[in-house]
Amino acid sequence: MTSKVFRATAIRGAPLDLFARLTAATTNSMTASPVAAEGYLLKQADCASISVKAYANSTQIGTTQTPSVASTIYDTLQTAAIWGTVGSSGGGNARYQVPASLLDSTSPEVRVDISVTLTDGTVAPWLIDVTLQQATS
Repeated sequence: MTSKVFRATAIRGAPLDLFARLTAATTNSMTASPVAAEGYLLKQADCASISVKAYANSTQIGTTQTPSVASTIYDTLQTAAIWGTVGSSGGGNARYQVPASLLDSTSPEVRVDISVTLTDGTVAPWLIDVTLQQATS
């Protein structure tokens, strides 16, 4: 599977909420994405596990995070205002808060690599390049 690399901006050393619509070529339910070219929506039953790593200059920051599928993947599309542009473009089905510790780097950019391992063993990647900014007082 290939993945588009998303971009975000965050305050250095502060948590970052991420929202997305994760899809695959085939899923258990075969529920189509609202954007047909994206494939089929991932649901909790499609996902075996999730791992999150963050990198600055190709060096991993902290330890690998393993959020639960139930806390990250939604079985119905979410469209509330908090979901931003993904919500207004048909809805999102994945939400994750990157811990502040993974964004506390002196590097100007951090790559967040979220790997959703599906029940068939394939991996659905969710990649985000985060530009870090200093908080202003």
